[in-house]
Amino acid sequence: MFLNLSKNLLYLSAVRQTLWLLALFSLITLAGWGGTYWLVKREMFLAVDARLALRMEATIAALKAGHPLPPPGNGQRAEIIGDAWGGTWEENWSEGFKTVDPESHGPEMRYLVQTTDHGRVLLGENIERQDELRDILTGGMQLSLLATLMTTCIAGFWMARRAQARLNTINDGLAQVAQGQLDCPIKLDGRDDLSLL
Repeated sequence: MFLNLSKNLLYLSAVRQTLWLLALFSLITLAGWGGTYWLVKREMFLAVDARLALRMEATIAALKAGHPLPPPGNGQRAEIIGDAWGGTWEENWSEGFKTVDPESHGPEMRYLVQTTDHGRVLLGENIERQDELRDILTGGMQLSLLATLMTTCIAGFWMARRAQARLNTINDGLAQVAQGQLDCPIKLDGRDDLSLL
C-alpha cells in the first residue's frame, strides 16, 4: 500500500517539482557549506602559520643576540635540529611549514623549519584544538542541514498537497462542465469561486 501511495505521489507534478527544488536546494547548501568549511580551515592554518612565523623571527633574533633558544609555551615546541640530535625523523624535513599526523608522532602539530646560522630551527604548535573546532563546525552544519531539509521537505509536500487538491477541484469542475453543467461554480478553499459563466 505504501509503495502504491509513493508511486501515486510521484505522478503528481507538484510533488515532483517539490522534490526537484529540494534536491537543488540541497546541492546549493552543501556547496555553500563545503566552501565555508574549506575557508574556515584555511584561515585557521593561516593564523597558526602567522604565529609560527612571528615566533621564528623572535627566535632568530634571540639566537643572533647570543641568547638561548626561547622556551616554548604550552602546546608549543622549539628545538634546534641537526646531526647532534642523532638522526631524528625531523631532520629529513625541508624548510617551510609541515603538518604532522597525530597517529605518527603524538598530537597533531603544525611545524615551521628554517635554516639559520645557529642550525636548523624547528618550531611547532599543537593544532588539535583547531581540529576540535572544525569538528564542531561540521557537526553544526550537518545538524542544520538535516533540520533545514526536513523542514523544507514537510513544507514542500504540504504546499504540493494543497496545490494538487486545488487542481483536483478544478479538474472535477471541468469534468462537470464537460457533462453540460455550465452553471456550477468551482469551489476553491480560501479563494473566490471560479465561475465559468
